[in-house]
Amino acid sequence: MTMTGNTPNRRRAPTPTGNSTWRLQAIAAALSLCFIHLASGRAEDAMTPQAMAKLVGDAIVRHKDVFLVWNYGGALVVDGLWKANETFQLNYADTVDALLTHYLSDAESFAYKAVHGESIPHGGTIGDSEGLFPIAYLNRALSYSHGPAAKPGYSNVSDFRVAEYIARNYVLNWPVRLSDGCVARDHGWAGQSGHDSFLWGDDQYMGLTLASRLAIMTGNLTFAQFVGKQTPLFFEHMRDPQDGLFYHGYNAADKEESCCKWGRGNGWGLFSHVEVLAALERFPALSEQTSAVTAMLQERLDAALQFQSPDGRWHQLVNDTDSFLETSVTAMFTSALARTVINKWANASSLERYTAAARKGFAGLTKTVDPDTGEVSGVCSGTGIQTNADAYRHRPTVYLASGPGGLGSVLSAAVDIYNMEVLLQSSAH
Repeated sequence: MTMTGNTPNRRRAPTPTGNSTWRLQAIAAALSLCFIHLASGRAEDAMTPQAMAKLVGDAIVRHKDVFLVWNYGGALVVDGLWKANETFQLNYADTVDALLTHYLSDAESFAYKAVHGESIPHGGTIGDSEGLFPIAYLNRALSYSHGPAAKPGYSNVSDFRVAEYIARNYVLNWPVRLSDGCVARDHGWAGQSGHDSFLWGDDQYMGLTLASRLAIMTGNLTFAQFVGKQTPLFFEHMRDPQDGLFYHGYNAADKEESCCKWGRGNGWGLFSHVEVLAALERFPALSEQTSAVTAMLQERLDAALQFQSPDGRWHQLVNDTDSFLETSVTAMFTSALARTVINKWANASSLERYTAAARKGFAGLTKTVDPDTGEVSGVCSGTGIQTNADAYRHRPTVYLASGPGGLGSVLSAAVDIYNMEVLLQSSAH
């Protein structure tokens, strides 16, 4: 893979050898057979992360014409399938391969345009269509170029070209900004006036994830600087200092927040935050930003923990117990908690709290997966910024409309919880 830019001093986990390899394999086998979560304490009641990933992934593949599409929901689904495939060997690679290869040969697709250097006009959002899906090509480029899944004869040139071209020409050059440079949209919610002045919580993940992963993969400082600047800006503009939660929208023209603290809007933010921090910490030159973003992450997690329900899930409106328990925010919060534990982005006492909350969140997620069909319930469909709480409370949760609703985050949560438990069990031994 040809990559340019400033290469940071990366921290690499030691490669297990000898007895350590055997120990990790034994731990993984034990976890796959008996994943006991804190909520029930009963092995016979537990659904393992691997079982969840297979159920959910198989159902997605059965409905691939619905879920495997080029948009932000499809990006999350394909990313989750790839993670589950690599972690649990679930044989989804061929399905994802076919999709990615199809787009490379479709002259109307953004992948084709990127490979051939064609202009990609900026739409109304940074990541709904163009700016997020290329993470799927990064996954394939990384996996097939190195490690146990490497494919002889595979060339990563086209896959990497899709990701880097769209990141440089679309994401980094996003034209709609606030005066401080924060990524914005030209539209907000009903009754609001303003031009190029609206922030959406969704854009934290949709706009920053591709650049974050490219920063890690290429060592290019430009990508890390971009996400390192954007995250504090979103934090400053959208966070309510009273409870630490984020509003779904913010209009900088009149400094007005939207009505509500939507679950997945907060989930997008935390999901993004761990992606950004994973990138920043690899660049010693950005140590100051890394420390600041780490502190912000802990504030966000601590705020989320205040509102976790007794069964482990979070609500459609995080601070409103009259709203329904919603699956995608639960998956995103659970994933962010687990990744924080894995990377030790907090002190020991906080990590203990985050571990317990992540386990409780996963226990809640198991209630949403049909053990026969793998269909996931309780995922709010794609949702714009609403004008009142009732509009959020009555959003549909139909399974076949849950792709844009963050269905793929359930797969990511299963993988991250599994990796957290393997790490903790290994550390204990």
